[in-house]
Amino acid sequence: MHDPAELREEFPYYAGRKAEYLGEVEKALDYYRLLLPRPDETLAYREGLKRLIAGLIDAGGYRDALNLSTDALDRFGRDPDFLVFQAEILLRLGKRRQALWTAHEAEDLSSSPRGLLVLAEASRRMGLSPWEDRLERLFLDYPAGPDHLKASEYLFYPLAKKPKDSLVLLIRGKAALASGSLEEALPLLKTYLEQGAFASPLLMREMGSLFRQAAGEEEGLVFFLELLEVFGRSWNADLRAAVHEQIGSLYLSAGRTHEAAEYLGSLPIPDEITEQAGRMLLSALFWTSGPEETLKKTLQILPSVRNPQDYEGVLDELTASLLRLGRWEDLRSLGGIVKAYGSPSQRSRSLYLEARALEEGFLRDGDPGVLFAQAVEADPRGYYGFLSGLRLSGNQVPDYEKIISPAGALENPTPTDEFLLPFFSLGMIDLGLEETYVRLADLSPSGAVKVAEVTAGQGRYLDSMRIMLRWDGLRSLPPGGDALKMLFPRWFLKEIAEAADRNDLPAHLFFALVREESAFQPDIRSWAGAAGLSQLMPSTASYVAELMSYGSYDLNDPADNAMIGAWYLALLRGQFPFSACAVAAYNAGPGRVGTWRRQFGTLPPDLFVEAIPVTETRRYVKKVLVSSVYYGYLYYAVDPRDTVCFWFEQL
Repeated sequence: MHDPAELREEFPYYAGRKAEYLGEVEKALDYYRLLLPRPDETLAYREGLKRLIAGLIDAGGYRDALNLSTDALDRFGRDPDFLVFQAEILLRLGKRRQALWTAHEAEDLSSSPRGLLVLAEASRRMGLSPWEDRLERLFLDYPAGPDHLKASEYLFYPLAKKPKDSLVLLIRGKAALASGSLEEALPLLKTYLEQGAFASPLLMREMGSLFRQAAGEEEGLVFFLELLEVFGRSWNADLRAAVHEQIGSLYLSAGRTHEAAEYLGSLPIPDEITEQAGRMLLSALFWTSGPEETLKKTLQILPSVRNPQDYEGVLDELTASLLRLGRWEDLRSLGGIVKAYGSPSQRSRSLYLEARALEEGFLRDGDPGVLFAQAVEADPRGYYGFLSGLRLSGNQVPDYEKIISPAGALENPTPTDEFLLPFFSLGMIDLGLEETYVRLADLSPSGAVKVAEVTAGQGRYLDSMRIMLRWDGLRSLPPGGDALKMLFPRWFLKEIAEAADRNDLPAHLFFALVREESAFQPDIRSWAGAAGLSQLMPSTASYVAELMSYGSYDLNDPADNAMIGAWYLALLRGQFPFSACAVAAYNAGPGRVGTWRRQFGTLPPDLFVEAIPVTETRRYVKKVLVSSVYYGYLYYAVDPRDTVCFWFEQL
């Protein structure tokens, strides 16, 4: 850990961020000033300069801030952030025309709420009529935040002269919302909307949230239904759809699921039903009317969906329900629309299940081999891609070296890598994580690996895993080499490998289970009380430890936890006919899995997993299998097809 003097002299930007984090604003500005004699092209220098200028504006140091922003524009070109700073400074110095020109330039380059605010205020001071339109845009199209508070400060005296004006109500209401004064914000924004003033989908969503937090669902329902009756015909479809969404959401949060389904089900699709409302409708229908009605609406809604991944949950529930009921033709109908409009993982699932139904004789007329090959192509790195790979032969067998790509080259570091790493090397983990999540898309594979490694080195294994998972989710290509191994790390290698070996478990299976249970965070505890690497409930651990004569133990100790967890998993593998079933029992308990075996045990093992009625357990089994494929391939030279076979073969 660097001492304060060294941090100040060698890393002034990071010293400033730490001071800000501790609330030491003046000290932070002093640290940022240390950057000025040694300008460079790094991201840290630019960000430090922006924070210094912003701090000077807040402190009233307008002349110094103006000089710095002018120098920055000369150095970095017409950067919209520095242009907005300069426009705000010019405005505060009374140079309205210059402020207006500069704000226009900033807005042309990149629209932002701060830029729009300065442009509106400069226009107002110049007496140019569009200023009210710009303010409305700021307050209607951007979520409540600091710029709405600043707008309220700018307009304090003008607003005081006309307190009932609709724009005034909007400004004050949104500013109150930004400050967290929900009880003050709600009546102001209610009155604004009741006057029939301009509204936006965003404002309606903010109002729905306000009612849920400050007044209750019933009051919100009355308000939105009356508003819709009075003004709905004059609104465009997007605005009506946003109000419908809030009404459906309020019905659901009030526990009125039937009414939510009835209300949302009466709307024209897709014109007046948003993505969120569509998901709510299908979910409400599933729980009130069953899979048949849900299927009908799904076939209507899915072709208009912009982001099919958002429907993963409801499609998963519908698929499992139809499978449990043996509604194979309905599953084929659902698969037809999913294959045309669904996400890659959704398409892969539909293709695989149709192929397996054909193999088992539940469906006729189709070529399973073609469907399995298409399932691999749709989602080669996913659960159904791996399962389908087992069913193919000859030259159709997937090339796992290309699919999993363990030897990909790391890309060169980016400026973002260089900017983020000092946060972690200097021990500023929380600030580093905050910045990392904002800038994940700009991290190179080598940068993501390094950030995750340093985070894990600080004992933050869960955060390390989250960084890699979110980073991977932003990429279209599979990561390779070290990046892939950081997605599937072997933290606590000695403890986990030894526990697996002593209990005759394949190491790649147990590593996969630990990854999904705890992300290797040894002191993690679930809401239900499960503890440690393998997330053992204290009662289960006590029972198992007694059976294995383990003696005293500490569930937060990686060695103890891994040994008891591995012994318990081995015990379950002896009780159930295949490994996937044992892993389901690890999650849901052997009693529940025994019940499911009696209900659905005639199904083949892979289709039994699809029939599991508990969503968490069904997804858990699939996640652990995918992880075990990667661990087996990366570290133990196990072919993915062998791992899949191991999961479902009779023990």
